[in-house]
Amino acid sequence: MVATKINNSDYDFTDIFPTCKQEYDEAKNSCSFVSFNNPFGPVCSVMGQSLGITDYTFPWTCQELSCYLNNIKSKKVDSIERNCKYFNYMLKYVLVNYTPTCEEEKSCYNKMITLYEAYDKYEFDKCKTYVDNLDHDTFSKFQNLYWLYNNLKNFEIDSHKCPKDRTYFKKYMKFYEICQANNNSSYCDVLRKFKVDNMKSTKDENACSVNTKILHQADRRDIRKYIPYGSYVKPRILKLMNIWNGKNNELPILIDSSEEKYKNLTDINYLISYKSLDY
Repeated sequence: MVATKINNSDYDFTDIFPTCKQEYDEAKNSCSFVSFNNPFGPVCSVMGQSLGITDYTFPWTCQELSCYLNNIKSKKVDSIERNCKYFNYMLKYVLVNYTPTCEEEKSCYNKMITLYEAYDKYEFDKCKTYVDNLDHDTFSKFQNLYWLYNNLKNFEIDSHKCPKDRTYFKKYMKFYEICQANNNSSYCDVLRKFKVDNMKSTKDENACSVNTKILHQADRRDIRKYIPYGSYVKPRILKLMNIWNGKNNELPILIDSSEEKYKNLTDINYLISYKSLDY
């Protein structure tokens, strides 16, 4: 029987981000990855074999998942569902990157529960009701939301830039494209909330345009201040321009002087030629 994948349009992302991501990160950071100190070291050392995973990094990933599941056990009933959905996403991430033999989230999770109990780890089935086989679109939306909340610092930096330079803001807009046509799905609601909370621009387009115009004018008119001998070169350039335009009194003097010298030279040459004929 083929496992049923849930339809992405029906998936409820409400309250998963950023809370569950933060709690997962906290569980990961508090979890010791030294096998003899980690209570999940022994079970995770054989979990890969049980799931058909040969990658040597899997035991560390398994310990992260196990620490998070262990924390879910103590959660209040009203928060278990959203935490289990985040676990579902992380489990799907493991399947995509490690390609176990169990293939789907539900079947893999059931194998994990069996192995936990074999190592006297109980109540790790808290998410059994909420774990589903996510389709590609739903997983992609999880990935998008994870990326957004994993780059909060970069969005803060972007808020101080001019619109054309906001790389992270632009990527957000690509995620939001499907929400433009009055899409009221919970995914779009989360995206809108992210924008309100984390995309407060401190610069608008008008301010950036004014600054650019001022900078352009300063570059064009005051460049001589920033080049060697600028103050020396400018007067001479102006003088040459005046001579060229006939605005400087030196121009007729130069012309008359040149013509006089040419006339004298011509007379001398003529006189020499005339004397030569006498001989």
